[in-house]
Amino acid sequence: MSISHRARNMFPKIFYGYVVLFAGSIMLLSATPGQTYFLGLYTERFIEEFGVTHGSISAIFAATFICSSIVVQLIGKAVDKFGPKRIICLVAIPFLGGIAITATASNSAVITAGFMLTRMFGPDGIEFCTVVMMNRWFDRLRGRVMTIISLVSATEILLASGFDRLCDSLGWRVATTIACACSACCISVGLLLVHDSPESLGLRTDGDPWPTQACPTSAPIDIADTPAALDPTAHVDESSSSPPPLDGFTAEEAQRTCAFWALLGAGAAMTAAWGGMSVHLRGVSVEQGLAAGSV
Repeated sequence: MSISHRARNMFPKIFYGYVVLFAGSIMLLSATPGQTYFLGLYTERFIEEFGVTHGSISAIFAATFICSSIVVQLIGKAVDKFGPKRIICLVAIPFLGGIAITATASNSAVITAGFMLTRMFGPDGIEFCTVVMMNRWFDRLRGRVMTIISLVSATEILLASGFDRLCDSLGWRVATTIACACSACCISVGLLLVHDSPESLGLRTDGDPWPTQACPTSAPIDIADTPAALDPTAHVDESSSSPPPLDGFTAEEAQRTCAFWALLGAGAAMTAAWGGMSVHLRGVSVEQGLAAGSV
């Protein structure tokens, strides 16, 4: 029995996209240690333990974000060519390695290496690939997907708060090691359930039926022969495994619209402001008279 057939038989009564949505949410949570607000929890602790300055921490984050913005371009091209699941398998190793390096940090160089690996291959690696994969399974229902992703993002903030309390109780090194183990477990569970696209299982986006007749389920289904099962007289290029085209703009078409650049600028401005505040949030808040525990 093929992998695709086994996957469909595991959950025969529901659209498998919902399984991918659930598993993808778990993998999104695994990328929490790479979020800016999570890494910002180390700022005051590193300043206290290693004697680095706020300026040095800002420089480390700046270098991290610049490198991350370059690497994510390469990851995006790799996802289009090889599929998100393969890329997640690839980037998970340096991501977990970055968390482990952070747990053993002893100077600015090690901190920089740990932050770069964690950021580049966490939010800009695992999370990016997972969001792409989740969106491939839905078209008309994509709004629901984005709602779930928003809920997961809120949960990530709560996890960061819990990590902060864990650092106060056990120390930041032990807490970071625990975070690394939890991320590894989440990635492993997610990879067991996710698939790149509905076509890889002989399904359609949103769980819609095929146009003419249902695909046979008594034998393993392959994306190359699914159209032939629908219409035996149709010519099928069995070397092609590309999903059917969806309505919308191509990348080149989108870049020629004002809306694209307006959204890009707004997102960049918001990210820059939020990132700067997250890195030094506790220090700034304490300077303004708030208790450290209230941040």
